[in-house]
Amino acid sequence: MKKVKEKIDDVKFNIDVEYLTEKYLDIDECLLIDMIKKEYSRRNTAKDEYRKFEIIGKRNVTTTFCIRPEKDIIFSSFKVSVENIVVNLQNILDEINNTLYFYYTQYIKFHFLISQNKNP
Repeated sequence: MKKVKEKIDDVKFNIDVEYLTEKYLDIDECLLIDMIKKEYSRRNTAKDEYRKFEIIGKRNVTTTFCIRPEKDIIFSSFKVSVENIVVNLQNILDEINNTLYFYYTQYIKFHFLISQNKNP
């Protein structure tokens, strides 16, 4: 039994962690799309979905933004995926908690962009 435990302690595997925020935005749709197009790409995405891939702190971070107009407001979803994190049994919880940093960083950038151009 001891040999099996020693081998398990050394095992490494990849995980992906994803965070999603959904909200309504009070901003002109055309202005929002223009802002998004400057930062995000439409390549390999669904309709009304924009994404950006970056390597931040040795992590693969994909940020996806989706919009759905509804009358006078825009329903949006903002997703951040931190991909291919190599973990072992000792650091898995720390790595999952650390991914919040990437989500907060991306969300703050996007929130700042929106607040700069919000309707009066």
